[in-house]
Amino acid sequence: MLSYPPPKPLFQVVRSHLFKMLYRFVDAPRHTDLRAKLAMGDLDEMFAVVDELEQRFEVAGLLKPEDVAVSCIEKLFIYLGSDSL
Repeated sequence: MLSYPPPKPLFQVVRSHLFKMLYRFVDAPRHTDLRAKLAMGDLDEMFAVVDELEQRFEVAGLLKPEDVAVSCIEKLFIYLGSDSL
């Protein structure tokens, strides 16, 4: 959890990087709700989108927790100062 609210420009940097990393996944018709949340959400909602996408892929059997993509996203959030996803 962040101890102070990050500056507004940081939201745009995080949002743009998440769109670049997750575009192929959130562009799918079944994930349009996540794309909308990512586009309009605050930082907490962006974290929630990543969690929800991970859960959907685990349920579908497409993602295992030790996958590299998840590790990269975790590293991004750790770099931004968040202890938990």
